Amino acid sequence: MIRLRDAAILAGTKLRTRKTRTIVTAVLASLLFAALVFAFTVVKGGVDSYARYSKNGLSQRYITNVFFYSGMNLDLSSARLIAEATERNKQVIAEKKTDAKRLGIEYDAANEPAVTLDDGQGSGKYLNTQNYAVQKVLQAEAAKEATPAEQTKEVAAKYNPKQVFETKSFGDTNGLAIMLAGKESFEPETKQTTYYGQDPLSTLSYVSRTITDSFVLDGADLTAAKTTDDVLPVIVTFSSAEKAVGLKALPKTATNKERLERINEVKRRAVNATLTVCYRNSTSKQLIESTKLQIAERETRKNDKTYQQPSQLYALPDSSSCGAAVVTKDTRSAEEKRLAARQHEFNLKYNIETEAVQKKLTFRIVGLSADMPDYTNMSTFDNLAMMIGGTSLMGQWVIPSELVEASIQDDFISQSSSSDVTSWYSMGTLGTLVEFSAASDAKRFMTEQNCSMMDCTSKPTITYFGSNGVLIEDIMN
Repeated sequence: MIRLRDAAILAGTKLRTRKTRTIVTAVLASLLFAALVFAFTVVKGGVDSYARYSKNGLSQRYITNVFFYSGMNLDLSSARLIAEATERNKQVIAEKKTDAKRLGIEYDAANEPAVTLDDGQGSGKYLNTQNYAVQKVLQAEAAKEATPAEQTKEVAAKYNPKQVFETKSFGDTNGLAIMLAGKESFEPETKQTTYYGQDPLSTLSYVSRTITDSFVLDGADLTAAKTTDDVLPVIVTFSSAEKAVGLKALPKTATNKERLERINEVKRRAVNATLTVCYRNSTSKQLIESTKLQIAERETRKNDKTYQQPSQLYALPDSSSCGAAVVTKDTRSAEEKRLAARQHEFNLKYNIETEAVQKKLTFRIVGLSADMPDYTNMSTFDNLAMMIGGTSLMGQWVIPSELVEASIQDDFISQSSSSDVTSWYSMGTLGTLVEFSAASDAKRFMTEQNCSMMDCTSKPTITYFGSNGVLIEDIMN
């Protein structure tokens, strides 16, 4: 090892013989070292700052959202299922003939959708999901599968999961619409959407307080709902709360000070604020749309002497009622009304149509969650920082599940998503949340179990939920 004295002699000799080169090298080395020290100091400060910031919310938790698609493994060309559906179809036709005769209405079995269809490529026949008997057979077959939560627990077991949270949909959430200032709008509106293109209200779900408590506002009334007439506690997105309390969104040119003041103002005004929501199932919405069209046609043709008004005239309900379309005139004969009622009874039994359902609900804001970043404008630093370091409920509205009696959670609105009884087959089931103690376990679970486009019938779709904690861990390391 060279001694200090020898090193000094060597440096002095080099400085005398190659003075300029040595000075330049020393200066550059000093500048480089200073730059490295500065960069390290900045990065360490940023990491330490994030570590302090992430003590709140979900930033230090490694949670994944797991989706299994119910019924996707059903083989529509199965000979066994085709045989069962064919036999079931015979029974349905016999039942319909009996009911039609009892009710005194016409029924022609030739109008029934075929049990099977041909793919046209010589590969054989497959079940026609538009057939009522086929729908019943497939529903029974899908019911034999393990629930999404059971499937999730099974695939996550070898990755050391810390907790598994079963989330639950509020029901037919596509039928929900906010009544601003307590009034229902009958005009077409552009709904606010998440980055999945969904209205945040359409994602309304029950989620455990273990997840949601990070987003509850100070002073929130956490009284539990015990009946279907009670006010429902809900955590909403910031922009939804902003709109609910009557504030317009800040312009993109707003300063950081103005943004901070707005956040504090929304928190203060939104806590325990109530908002009214109107629920309409698909049939109720169709009646409202038909009424609007009828009113428009009557107005357009009011001076047309050849125009014959429909036998039933409708009017829109009071905008504050969330009520059904109102029949203002009915010129049908008594016999026509009896036949219509009998046909309606028949159609309801065989899912040809559904009853119109509408209901007004009241929600109480108990918490706020950040909106999802604007993925169409990731050039700004704040959007990028939000995407990496933010914590949110993924742009969704959620109800803390412990704040609503379990026995009534399915009773607020319809659980069917539409009058199409095959919708259960094509719609993805609600996700199950899986939390891991270590980022490495969550990352391994995501890498090994997340499906690609070709195998989503056998594997789940997995996304990180709440934060990019795994990414941040990698960056900090």
